[in-house]
Amino acid sequence: MISQRFFRAIFFAVLALSLVFSGLEAQSQDDNVLRVGITQQIINLDPHVATAFSSFRVMEQVYEGLMRFDSDSALQPALAESFDVSDDGLTYTFNLRSGVTFHDGSPFTANDVKFSFDRVLNPDTASPQASRINSIGSIDVISDTQVSFTLSEAFSPFLSALPQIFIVPQDFATKVSNPQVATLGTGPFQLDELGPDFASLSKNESYWEAGLPKLDGVLIRQIPEAATLRSALRTGQIDVIFGFGVDVISAGSFAGVPGFNVISTPGLSYSLLGIQNDREPFTDVRVRQALSLAIDRQELAEIVYFGRAVVAAPLAASVTEFGPLSSGQLANYERDIPAAQALLADAGQENLTFTISPLPTVPEAVQIAEVLQQQFEQAGITTELELIDIATWVDNWRNSNFDTFVSLNGGNPDPDIHLNRHLVTGGSTNVFKFSDPEVDSLLADGRLVSGLNDRVEIYNQLQQRIADQVPFLFLNYAEVFAVMSSDVQDFTLRADQSIASIRGASLNR
Repeated sequence: MISQRFFRAIFFAVLALSLVFSGLEAQSQDDNVLRVGITQQIINLDPHVATAFSSFRVMEQVYEGLMRFDSDSALQPALAESFDVSDDGLTYTFNLRSGVTFHDGSPFTANDVKFSFDRVLNPDTASPQASRINSIGSIDVISDTQVSFTLSEAFSPFLSALPQIFIVPQDFATKVSNPQVATLGTGPFQLDELGPDFASLSKNESYWEAGLPKLDGVLIRQIPEAATLRSALRTGQIDVIFGFGVDVISAGSFAGVPGFNVISTPGLSYSLLGIQNDREPFTDVRVRQALSLAIDRQELAEIVYFGRAVVAAPLAASVTEFGPLSSGQLANYERDIPAAQALLADAGQENLTFTISPLPTVPEAVQIAEVLQQQFEQAGITTELELIDIATWVDNWRNSNFDTFVSLNGGNPDPDIHLNRHLVTGGSTNVFKFSDPEVDSLLADGRLVSGLNDRVEIYNQLQQRIADQVPFLFLNYAEVFAVMSSDVQDFTLRADQSIASIRGASLNR
């Protein structure tokens, strides 16, 4: 018999949970606070270390770079008002905006820029962004409003690397004791509170861009279950949902429904099966090629993304100016089980067995892992799904402690930013331990030349080499969706799933 004590415990547990949600609701009773729902937990807000989707959605409201991407992914000035480039392409001089302040009221100066870039480049920081700017030879503060970067060698995508190098004050370490949970930036919003499942932001009343932000605040809530996330939108607890868990089916359920709007855009992020290239038997390229031949990426797109995704080649098809190759132009892409089995036999791996560890906070990652497991089984390959907590998963990822994993990589319109740090030997996010002299050489060449046609030719060769060497499996580029209340105005979703447009969004309720 169930005791009265048990019922009493259940009652108080439910009461406590309701108080949590009512507390969050009270934080957002102001009609001018936008409530955003995501499925992934916000676990780190260090602007130079964090890599998670959820972290960037908060950080891009709080921090800014010298440059930023607009809604069409075109580069625009941000904290830099303008810039000049020397004739040899090695020196970039930035004229900084005057009158900009950090959230504590301290002035933004060129010394803050130098400190921020030095922090990213410092090996002790272990910043994933370091590979993007490691061509910097020196940084010179000319005045409070002018700073120059001299590159050790030409680096064509230098400007494209700047939007995600967030600027912090030079006394950041003194003012922010733990940057994983506290912030200090120049952005349109400032962090008021970070809870286990929410981030509460308020308007930066001293923001440099006239008339912005229009909102008084933003509340970003984590709701892990996709069905609960959709329900929160329907019942008015949330104004916008997007990202993981908001797929074509869930977005389609709101299409044409009065009071809601659905938007979508082709994504630059891609799903992948990461492979530990330095761990047997994956040191043998034939094994990695066999894995690529054993899977059906189009079937994966149909099952997981309901057809609203495309087969992922190394460059997204939407980045047309750089000549992306289709999967039909690349080796080891079309499913061929007999060829996969022959390669495994040649490598002495007829009974290949390994583990797949999907990123636990992304529902699609688990689904992808399940489909891949079935596809590998059809080729005689045995896999075991390793379902672990997010903290352990991240620790394993950082230390390359895995056979394979399923995750998503953020994309970028520039091929170097898109690929370099994942593939170059020793790259800051090359957790795959992949190393290939030819790939290294092509990546270096793509940075050195400035002419678009020359870069296209280099990246054409690079795509083919990647397909041949299979450092990891590019799987799908999925369409990304957002669903919002019709009260939300001027909210756009970028191809990289950025919601930086919130600074110009408003509510009509």
